[in-house]
Amino acid sequence: MKKIQVSFVVIIMTIVLIGAGTHDSRTEASKKPYTAVLPTTNEGMSPPALVNPAALPAAWSAPENASNTPNFSQTPVATLDGKGNVYICWDEWFGQLGDRRDIMFNTNKSGAWNAQRTNTLQYPFMDEVGFPEVAATQSGTDAVYVWFDRDVARARMVVDADERTGGTWTGLQWISSQVGDSSRRVTIAASTVDDTLGFVWEQDVPSGVNLIYQYRDGTTGRMSAPALISGGQAGSQYLPNMCIDAGGKAHVVYYSGAADTVVWYTENANPKNLGGWTTPIALSGVTGVARVFPKVAAAADGDAYVVWTEYHGGGNEEVFLRYQVNGVWQTAAAISQTPTFSEFPSVAVHPLTKDVFLSWSESADGITANIMVKTFETDKTTGTRAWSANYQVDAANASELSCIRVSAQGDVHLVYAEGGEIWHVQRIAPRLAAVAAPAVTSQLDRIVFAARKFNTIAFAKNPANDDATLQEYRLYGKKLEDPDTSYAVLATFTPADTLQYVHKNLAVGQKYAYLVGVVNKAGLELRSGATVSN
Repeated sequence: MKKIQVSFVVIIMTIVLIGAGTHDSRTEASKKPYTAVLPTTNEGMSPPALVNPAALPAAWSAPENASNTPNFSQTPVATLDGKGNVYICWDEWFGQLGDRRDIMFNTNKSGAWNAQRTNTLQYPFMDEVGFPEVAATQSGTDAVYVWFDRDVARARMVVDADERTGGTWTGLQWISSQVGDSSRRVTIAASTVDDTLGFVWEQDVPSGVNLIYQYRDGTTGRMSAPALISGGQAGSQYLPNMCIDAGGKAHVVYYSGAADTVVWYTENANPKNLGGWTTPIALSGVTGVARVFPKVAAAADGDAYVVWTEYHGGGNEEVFLRYQVNGVWQTAAAISQTPTFSEFPSVAVHPLTKDVFLSWSESADGITANIMVKTFETDKTTGTRAWSANYQVDAANASELSCIRVSAQGDVHLVYAEGGEIWHVQRIAPRLAAVAAPAVTSQLDRIVFAARKFNTIAFAKNPANDDATLQEYRLYGKKLEDPDTSYAVLATFTPADTLQYVHKNLAVGQKYAYLVGVVNKAGLELRSGATVSN
């Protein structure tokens, strides 16, 4: 990832005052009752009945302090690189409104949380500044975190960034320099295909607030011109959130409206095409919440998963999920299923297995909260996927926001604010170890008019693998001279089977090559090297 390059072509836009509130306090949300339908989703994803929260299972680590500052740390967000390293950023308060406030960054890439980076806000005299987001390249060489601030000299809100390239920081960069009016609430995502960075933010336009999209090319390092995602919804596009899936498609969610908000979704198959955004579709009806904080994640095949908060059933606030199956949106459902307020959700999806991971804040009084986690993944006992209980991460009732992420290896990472610090917990997935190449013995099978041979292929387990985490073993074979693409499955084995196969009725003069693969329940497969028969 190259240094962010910015041109200074200015788009002149009329300054408008926005009447909608911009404070993030829980007391801001409209608490009027709203009754929503509670349908079920397919694939067994209908939520379970209301249950008391359970303790976080033992497979999760103990919390580690990722901020470790004497000040008040809040609003954490996180991202992962391709190796599973964690990058986080947050707001750091030094006192009350008007006192110094910093935007912070840290990573555990070195194995410890010791890489703090600080940028001090120009204008700490209002709540509605800061709120950083972070992205990292797959290699982990580069990481960028962005936030918004009031530029006092220019008398408007701006989007700023700082970038860590190969261990060196570039310093403060002005991302929204190409627009001529106030910019707020930025979100950022990095493409796993070519490290292109996408930026989306709220932009003042003559009709109100619209979403601006801009990208930085991962190959050339050049910043594109800014462009509206959808001008047809003039003046009503707030709190964007973006992700880019493993195929390179960008997904954006946001909400429209002031008190009675609606959640919207748009996608772009080629994030380098400024005009490639689809017409936004509404994922919710009227939510009854002033700020629903929608978040989006996506599987490797491009299916999107979106969460938000909504009132239903006489006025309780729940976390709702709506997702796609082969590109088709399924019906939304309330997932948190609690008697108290469920707010500020975060979502992660395993790119291959499509296991779903949610976190949110659970509050009984609208002021204090605990962090909850819920998963939709394969039950090792039954072999089927189902929703877990609501797991309570902390017991201090002093938590705020959280952010959950899952790596391609299946590791789950959660960061959250509690007691003025940022904490990190993780659940590391069992690792898969390849088995040794199979052994092959050949024997002739003589018949009246000709001779045939048969090969006996045998292989052994790798003791580094846990049978409980495995789906199957696969034996592949091909004629020696055929290309590797010709390998075909000859047999599959459960972990309890005898790992041996007899390949019969083979031509005596023909040689064969064999591979053995081991597959875990997450769908990951490792294959051995080839073994050639006699």
